[in-house]
Amino acid sequence: MAPMAARRKEAVPPTLADAQRILEQVFGYRSFRFHQSSIIDALLAGRDAVALMPTGGGKSLCYQ
Repeated sequence: MAPMAARRKEAVPPTLADAQRILEQVFGYRSFRFHQSSIIDALLAGRDAVALMPTGGGKSLCYQ
């Protein structure tokens, strides 16, 4: 039998398409607001992101 590490599948990092699916299924929205997708895309790629948006601009969804 192969060692446990050899049997584990490599984790596939989430994509923007995964985030879009979660947006629809969990939050009930069909699309991201202006700039949300670029912020989420940067975070999924492992990059740092600063989001300077007005109140009600959708910042909290980017951090969920």
